[in-house]
Amino acid sequence: SNQLGLVITLLYAGGVLGQPLVGFLADKLDKRMVLAVTTLGAAGAAIAYLHNGGALGLALLGIFGLFTFSGFPLLMSLVADYVPKGTSSTANAFVWGLGATGGQAIGPLLVGVLALSSYSHLASSFEILALAAIAVTALLPLMAPSGRHTRPPLFG
Repeated sequence: SNQLGLVITLLYAGGVLGQPLVGFLADKLDKRMVLAVTTLGAAGAAIAYLHNGGALGLALLGIFGLFTFSGFPLLMSLVADYVPKGTSSTANAFVWGLGATGGQAIGPLLVGVLALSSYSHLASSFEILALAAIAVTALLPLMAPSGRHTRPPLFG
């Protein structure tokens, strides 16, 4: 339906707008804290979306997309700060494989298990996953600062 197209457009438009903004902030601030903001923003927008509809719900989907699709490039940049020079390609491949591919397999599986008995539990499963993201974010300050601030080369 038209609604599905609008929802997907809003999600991706949020990401397209958010990535340059988050990239700018990551260049200026501690990337760990920017990652915390993107994770908490995505979790908060997801929870708020579940309890709102109409135009506000659609706006929250755009905000969710902004934070969600901006977190992954930020992780790639963080990897470059933490791994030894010369190993960032391997580390990025690991993040890509585990984060993008593994996450796309595990995420729907977790939601399916949490909502197994009934689709009426679907909203609760998203709330549980958002709370898990918030809990993991609380651990970010425990990560030691990298001491490096790198910009991965655009072309090799």
